[in-house]
Parts: sequence; C-alpha cells; structure tokens
Amino acid sequence: MGEISKAKLDIILDEHYDYLLGGDGRGADLSGVDLSGMDLRGKNLSTVNLDGANLEGADLRGADLTFACLKGANVKNANLAMADLSQTDLRGANFSWACLDRAYLCHADLSDANFAYAKLWKARLISAFLIDANFTNANLSAAILDLAQLIGTNLKGASLVDANLEKVNLAKANLTEANLFGANLENVDFSGAILPKKELAVGKLYYLWSYNYVYPHPEVGTETLICLLSIDEQNQTLEYIEAVSGDVYKNVPSWQKFNLVEAKI
Repeated sequence: MGEISKAKLDIILDEHYDYLLGGDGRGADLSGVDLSGMDLRGKNLSTVNLDGANLEGADLRGADLTFACLKGANVKNANLAMADLSQTDLRGANFSWACLDRAYLCHADLSDANFAYAKLWKARLISAFLIDANFTNANLSAAILDLAQLIGTNLKGASLVDANLEKVNLAKANLTEANLFGANLENVDFSGAILPKKELAVGKLYYLWSYNYVYPHPEVGTETLICLLSIDEQNQTLEYIEAVSGDVYKNVPSWQKFNLVEAKI
C-alpha cells in the first residue's frame, strides 16, 4: 500500500474499531504501509494486519496491538512503552533500539525478531516465544519472562538484572557477557547454553554483595569480605571462606545470586 496520510489512516482505524465492536466497519489491513514517525499513541490496533509495515520511529505508547500481526515489520526506534502486544505475531520483525518499557508481550511470538539494543525494562513476556531472537545488548532489567521459550536466543551483553526467569527455557542460548545479577533463575533450562563468565581467581580477596540491592549501586547493600578457595567452571559454582568469621561455603552459584568485586587491600 506504501505511504498513507494521517487523515486516511484515522478513517481506516475508525472503521476498524467499529468492526471490533461488531458493527459494519472493515478490519484494517495495513500490511506494507509506511507508518514511520506517526503518532499512534493509545490507538486500538488489535488484530490489525501490519505484516511488513514500516513503523520506524513511530509513537505507539499505550497502543493496543493484541492479536495483531507485525511479521517482518520494521519497528526500529519506535516507542512502545506500556503498549499491549499480547499474543501478537512479531516473527522476524525489527525492534532494534525500540523502547518497550513496561510493555505487555505475554504469549507473543518474537521468534527470529531483532531486539538488539532495545529497552524492555519491566516488560512482561510471560510464556512468550523468543526462539532464535536477537537481544544483543538489550535492556531486560526487571522484565518478567516466566515460562518463556528462549531456545537459541542471542542475549550477548544483555542486561537481565533483577529479571524473573522462572522456568524459562534457555537451551542453546548465548548469554556471553550478559548480566544476570539478581535474576530469578529457578528451574531454568540452560542445556547447551553459553553462560556468562566472571574473571575470578583462586586465592584473591573479593567483596561479596548480596543480590537484594538495587544494581548498580552497591553502596546501599551489605558486603562480605571473602577469599576464593576454588572455582567449578562446569557448574558455575564457587567455594570460599569468609575473611572475618572463617566460615566456609561450598557450591555457591557465582553468577546467579551474587556480585563479586575484587578487594583492593
């Protein structure tokens, strides 16, 4: 369809809304339409066909995109904060550098989509499909991904600080340089995944910060001075002794629940 005027788009969406209410309006087909930079804040785009549409730089804050189809769409640099994309088809779409803070993507299909450098702070992706998606350097801090499928997902350099990943499938995912500090990793499937590593050395002193503070401000948390006794690379666990009490702790997950900062003493 190519380019479309704002006035014509408003008419199409009014008819679509009437269609959703069971009236005589027609369901909107905006596949391939150029909607780049448009103000679509709060618009009801539920069930709209946006296959291959160009939404680059569009303002979709608070928009209703439930059950819509954005397969292969260009949504780069768009603002979808607080938008509802639940059960939406986003396969192969480009959301790089987009803002989806507090957005709803529950049960959505994001397979093969590109979310590189996207912001998804506190986004809800419960039971979503992110298979083979690209989340390189994306911000998923405090996101809720319970039961999501992230098989083969590229999360290199992504921030998952304080994210909820309970029962998530991360088989064959790439978590190189990802930040999982404070994340809930209960019952996560890491089969064949590339896990983040810490450059830790046995015999060195570290300050161990508990996970229940707000990253990245360790000064508001509590610290424990420890000395590393051993590192199990395969199981990503540590053995250490507390410098003050002398208590020894074994099989402690190094990257799961703690942040270790080398002590400069």
